[in-house]
Amino acid sequence: MNLLPSLLLLVAALSAAATEFTIRITDEDGSPVADAGLRIVLGRRNDPRYSSDKLIESKSGVDGKVVFTANADMCLSRIDIKKDGHYPCLVDEWYGICHFDEKQSYTFALPRRVQPTSLHARKVYLRFTGGNYPENTWISYDFEKGDMLPPFGKGEVTDIRFRTTSVQEGWRMEPEALAFNRQHPDYRNLTTEQFARHFGHWNSKVEIAFPEPGSGIIPEPKFWPYCQLSMPPVAPESNYQPNLTNNFTSRHLLADERKEPGFFLRTRVKMNTDGSIASAHYAKIVGPISYSYTKLRFTYYFNAKPNDRGLELALNKNRLKWDKSRPLEEQSDLSINEP
Repeated sequence: MNLLPSLLLLVAALSAAATEFTIRITDEDGSPVADAGLRIVLGRRNDPRYSSDKLIESKSGVDGKVVFTANADMCLSRIDIKKDGHYPCLVDEWYGICHFDEKQSYTFALPRRVQPTSLHARKVYLRFTGGNYPENTWISYDFEKGDMLPPFGKGEVTDIRFRTTSVQEGWRMEPEALAFNRQHPDYRNLTTEQFARHFGHWNSKVEIAFPEPGSGIIPEPKFWPYCQLSMPPVAPESNYQPNLTNNFTSRHLLADERKEPGFFLRTRVKMNTDGSIASAHYAKIVGPISYSYTKLRFTYYFNAKPNDRGLELALNKNRLKWDKSRPLEEQSDLSINEP
């Protein structure tokens, strides 16, 4: 019996089966964006060949949607989204589509360019002499100067304060392995604390506080890691919390920081006699505030103009510049071009 014709018919039927995909484009407020240009690349599942890819070019309708069909064995691989007056977006497998996601309906934000301006922006790595972060100590940071306050730096005005504490909770290996590593040439000269930090499990806490009433921080749920502008362009006017605590544990793998939402901050607040806010400065922290026993890390943008809640960094308008008075390793920390 010749099974070849039946097999060919089965393959043809599977190939003909179609799946409908819907992609919806909105602005930062969730309103549909019409006439956005999309370049959609589809790949065949479990097929690494680029020759299997298919390109679809389309524009969103008045409802912000693009609807198309593809063979059932195809999946989304990459989406480029652009429109004048909006920040471009690039969505690919790293954000969960294609092989890691079986969805056929997606919504992506294409935030507007509202008012790009000059800001103070930098990646912060709080490092200290001797290598260990000073725990149980309040450390103040000046956003405008891009430095800690004395005795740790040359900052002048406290915008935000940090205090860290850690407690060891067991070890990452069996006693025999610990004893072996304690005698290993790479580790035998470590202090007891350094050895415990290196091979122990630790629970850490980062407390965040502010120096004056009215200042505070607020987590921002809207976060678009696939977009050039990953947070809303304007800080909220109210609902800031006077403090925040982040907890970390070495028992869990760190999440991908590029997918972690950020925060808005209100600082340098001056109050009227009736308790209302006379003036304030606004800032954002993009992504997480992360901590290990050697350093605390975050990336911030600060608007030095009082009462201006706009936090879009214009291209090449970072007001923090590297010069020879700063350590060489800070040069890349100040090279921020994302808005």
